[in-house]
Amino acid sequence: MAATPITLVLFSKDTTLLPIKSLYAVAEYLFQYGVKDISQKVDKVIVNLTYSPWPL
Repeated sequence: MAATPITLVLFSKDTTLLPIKSLYAVAEYLFQYGVKDISQKVDKVIVNLTYSPWPL
């Protein structure tokens, strides 16, 4: 089975409880392997993986 790249967009509905910087830190901790890029935009965190975590 070929690896299928996937992009996850993470955002926080309540930025007072979970600021974007904290969400970025959580994404770095959760996705340590197979990550092409983790970037922080104004109101979201984008995680580009080199694999699909779900079976296709």
